[in-house]
Amino acid sequence: MTATLKHNLRVDPYEYQKEGILYGLRRRRILIGDEPGLGKTLQSIGIVDTARAYPCLVICPSSLKINWQREFEKFTDKKALVLGNATSTSWPYLLTMGLFHVAIVNYESLRKYFVCAPKRAPFRLRDVVFNSDINIFRSVIIDESHRVKDPTAQQAIFTRGIVEGKEWRILLSGTPVVNHAQDLVSQLAIMGRLLSDFG
Repeated sequence: MTATLKHNLRVDPYEYQKEGILYGLRRRRILIGDEPGLGKTLQSIGIVDTARAYPCLVICPSSLKINWQREFEKFTDKKALVLGNATSTSWPYLLTMGLFHVAIVNYESLRKYFVCAPKRAPFRLRDVVFNSDINIFRSVIIDESHRVKDPTAQQAIFTRGIVEGKEWRILLSGTPVVNHAQDLVSQLAIMGRLLSDFG
């Protein structure tokens, strides 16, 4: 089964990682819940790169942004851009022109780069107006996805709006269920699997 994986990664994944990549290529919207240290990052990059699902957006904790940039550039021949003040207006151009293939942003900056304005506060998803530049992305990787387990939190609402319509959605978490099974509800909704798979 794993022998059928043809990839362009600069490293050869372990057999179980190849199985994870193949599974992701078949399902397209998944949650990788492997234990820490087993290569969730490599598997998600392998899925995006093998599917050529670029441009890709990575949403992660602030402390992991540089790590994601290094990992993408270590495992693939693609360039990754950490969104910051210097690229706050130019990132759509840089991605559209193919100068970069991956944009990396932390949860706290989702509003800054992708949200024009919520109509009112408190708000729900239908009240949020998103920047049309989010349509550039073909895939989204959401690292530490348990951070969006509360469906009423701003970060969860923004994340759900950003991934809407995206063919490739990859959530990563070593602890997808923090306290209760209900922690999965928001993550399943972000994957687009809540209603279709669970009714």
